[in-house]
Amino acid sequence: MEKMTSVKVFEDIEANFKGEVRKKRMLLERSCKDLTDLFIQSLRKFSTHTFIYVWQTNQFKKFIANLTNDMVILVVDFVENYTFKEKNEIQSMHWFSIQVSIFVTLALIGITKLKFEL
Repeated sequence: MEKMTSVKVFEDIEANFKGEVRKKRMLLERSCKDLTDLFIQSLRKFSTHTFIYVWQTNQFKKFIANLTNDMVILVVDFVENYTFKEKNEIQSMHWFSIQVSIFVTLALIGITKLKFEL
C-alpha cells in the first residue's frame, strides 16, 4: 500500500474582485501535515464556540430562574437578509432592489401575580 503524502480538499478562498472581497471555493492539493494542522485549528475554534454556548445557556437559565417583576429578558436572533424582486421587472429595476433584514425577538417579562380581594 502506498503512503499518502498529499490530499485534495475544497477550500473557501477570499479573493479581491474589483475592490470587493468575495469567497470562492477551490479544489486545492494540501499535504497531510497541512490538513492535520487545519483540523487542529478548526477543533480549537469549535472548542471555544462550545464553551461560549454552554456558558451563555447556563446564564440564560439562571436569569429565567431568577426573573423578577422588574426584569425583561430580550432574546434577539438574526435570521436572514431578504431581497424583494418584482416578477416582471423593467431593465432599470434589475440593478435596484429593496432589502429587509429579518430578526426574531423573544421577550420574557416578569409580571406580578395580582391578588384580588372582594
